[in-house]
Amino acid sequence: GNTCYMAAVVSMLVSLKPFILELQGFAALVVSLQEGGASQSQGVASPKGQVGQDKGSVRMRCSKELLLICDQVDAKKAVSRGRDALDLSGLKAAMGAISRQFAGREQQDAHEFLSGCLDLMATEAVRAVRKLAPAPEVTQDSGGSSDVMIT
Repeated sequence: GNTCYMAAVVSMLVSLKPFILELQGFAALVVSLQEGGASQSQGVASPKGQVGQDKGSVRMRCSKELLLICDQVDAKKAVSRGRDALDLSGLKAAMGAISRQFAGREQQDAHEFLSGCLDLMATEAVRAVRKLAPAPEVTQDSGGSSDVMIT
């Protein structure tokens, strides 16, 4: 299909090493939080793009797919100097699930796809933190005022 807009966006994102390192670090944090609270955990992207399948998992589909593409890029550089096509179908499916605009095979605007990917990754990150991070403790002093303590 007409997916050159996706290839342009993915090429740009994968080349931003600080962005990818932050994404990998966040994925590792989510995995760590899940392992610490296994009763609440769900499938999430690990630093290498692996996904758990526990019921009720944290969904980080777009982030996971981008990390999997990074793994493909690294593997292709090591083996074939990066000349083979990358599998972007998972990322396309993740974006198509939230926006019908990207579900079909029509040509799309690369900027709109980039904006959608970044928005989805931000939403996934906020949901993961809300679901997995410990709730702040609220204490009251003798004067009746409340303080929030984050442990």
